[in-house]
Amino acid sequence: MSKFLPKYIGLAAAATLSFTAFSQESLIFGMRGNPGTLRMNPGAETRLALYLGLPTANNNVQFTRPLSHYLGDVNANFTGFTTPSEQITMQLDQDLVSAGMKLGKNILLFGSIRNQIDAKIALDNDFARFALNGMRDAQGNIDPNYQGDFSDMAVLLSDRLTASAGLQIKVNKKLRVGAAFNHTRVVSDMALKFNTLQSNSAPLANGLNELSIAAAGGISYYGILDHTMGQTPDEIQTYVSNLTQDQYVELAKLMPSYNSFDLGGTFRPIKRFRVTGSVLGLGAGTASSRGFQIGINNSITTSGFRWNAADTGVDPLDSFIQEIQDSLNVDLSLVAPNSLQFKPYQAIHAAAYLDLAKWHSIGVRYSQVARPSVQYTALAAEYHANLMKGWQISGAYTKFLSSSQPMSDQYSVALQMRILPPLQVFLSSSAFTMLPSFDAANGKPLIPSQLDRVNLNVGINFVFFERKPKSEKKSKNKDSKAAVPAAPAKK
Repeated sequence: MSKFLPKYIGLAAAATLSFTAFSQESLIFGMRGNPGTLRMNPGAETRLALYLGLPTANNNVQFTRPLSHYLGDVNANFTGFTTPSEQITMQLDQDLVSAGMKLGKNILLFGSIRNQIDAKIALDNDFARFALNGMRDAQGNIDPNYQGDFSDMAVLLSDRLTASAGLQIKVNKKLRVGAAFNHTRVVSDMALKFNTLQSNSAPLANGLNELSIAAAGGISYYGILDHTMGQTPDEIQTYVSNLTQDQYVELAKLMPSYNSFDLGGTFRPIKRFRVTGSVLGLGAGTASSRGFQIGINNSITTSGFRWNAADTGVDPLDSFIQEIQDSLNVDLSLVAPNSLQFKPYQAIHAAAYLDLAKWHSIGVRYSQVARPSVQYTALAAEYHANLMKGWQISGAYTKFLSSSQPMSDQYSVALQMRILPPLQVFLSSSAFTMLPSFDAANGKPLIPSQLDRVNLNVGINFVFFERKPKSEKKSKNKDSKAAVPAAPAKK
């Protein structure tokens, strides 16, 4: 079997696991003073004058259910699962670089280059039970009429690179609007899917069992590589290894690409209340058939074997195994894949915030997100506060209303600090309530019972803020003068 394809899949999986993902429900949307807010809402109220964002590292790994449900009696656990499959999904939104600059009093220009990786692994629950119990029924007895459907087994890996340029305009004191243009290239999109993957058994009149195994599906790939480079994975590897640097650049230009738009705005009908929202990923995307496909179409049927009493010189077990091997048909020929429609990552956010005091606010937010590995709608209650100069802390409770994968309610916390006047550090997580504990008696860590996700988000930015309005300065001076007691009159 070719060594090229496993190497490529392994490299892509390693890239997914090495970087980290933007958490599903980020508090950045409602924060002020964080450049990442503009990615979620180009019309956000940020007060940024000039910023440069360094590469961010954000992590999210989501499981179908808490990890504690997989421990203990594994056989009993999987027997009780009613979902078709157990999924692990990973998403990555990594800003490689971002920058923004304010022109005059009312215009803000900003842009970024980001890498977005989605991955999903689905383990068919019927297959897991078959691996644990074979053809045994719930009572532990072998069922000669076993019917196993494992077609929910799947693997997805998607990598897209996006360059964005945005503009925000402050229309007046109450309203600001923004828009961003995105150009996205599909670096890689790979999937392993089965239309049919089953194992069936039926008793025969002679006392033996007829076993049939069928698999129909395939591995599809879209991106830089193409079936015209070679008819097998080895030929593609040879083709790529002989490319010059200029040819690599030309090859990158052939990646499937599409354009999309983001729109957003913020409106303050009164001083202490703001309404804000955004629509991301407007555009039809693109259809592409650049890539290759490896078809899987195998069917094996055997009537079992019987030990021969006479010495015929033939081992019936070896003959049976050889029969199965001869029935296998593994073909690594690369063919053109079907045309696939690539859609932009899409999201809708709408929120309302009430300022309780200066730089303290509470709010509610609705989010609807669709990307290759996960889709969901959620409602969040948020709190944002400045504890001291240069420090901002935020918290939220999020209720998932619907999702393509079971998700428990989550609590999120974010901390934003100014280490030096221009240097800003950002930390956030929605798994802080699921931290592992330690069993001192047995000397081993304990997995929290509700741990169904792992994420930690880290970002560093160089930020300069716009000057405070004169009205705020005057108000601050008045408050300071009022706080100073009058000097006693001289006698």
